[in-house]
Amino acid sequence: MSARWLLEEIVEELGEIPYNKFSDIFNQVVAQLIKTPKTIIVDETDYLTIDSRAVETLRDIHDKTNVPIVLVGMETANKRLQQHKHLYDRLLEIIKFEPFCKQDIEAIIDQLSEVRFTDCAKKFIYSSTNRFRQIVKTISKAEQLAKANGIKEIDEITLKEVLKNDEISTDEIEIKTATMKLIKK
Repeated sequence: MSARWLLEEIVEELGEIPYNKFSDIFNQVVAQLIKTPKTIIVDETDYLTIDSRAVETLRDIHDKTNVPIVLVGMETANKRLQQHKHLYDRLLEIIKFEPFCKQDIEAIIDQLSEVRFTDCAKKFIYSSTNRFRQIVKTISKAEQLAKANGIKEIDEITLKEVLKNDEISTDEIEIKTATMKLIKK
């Protein structure tokens, strides 16, 4: 992640078109954040630390605007950030996220899904994945399947079929599900 790319991403998130020169883009970010302060969330911080200029740029944005900056990364992010003392010393708090418990996964499903999941389906998700991105992806695929087939509730069997057919299109899953319905009857 280069400093220029970082600035261009921030400008675009702020609804602006980036200028051409690096210094102009930096000033554009600062001006917009002073005018309308927003929290900057940087995901994949591990990659940010590869380019020390990107780290310096984030620090400079914070110094000029005083906006909060949230850095999100994998386990190596903390060690990599420690190499940049001038930024690391400014971190307010470091939070290590633990794996989701069963109740967390149930709450995520209940909050995000428009289709009901059975308790067995929720237990299956808990036992098969514990990453938020994968959970959201699984919920999304299950919802697509349910809507396409008029399914009111996702059970463990349907969920396994969704996950088993991860590479297959929704149309193909519809056909398999229709076949499963015929077999069940």
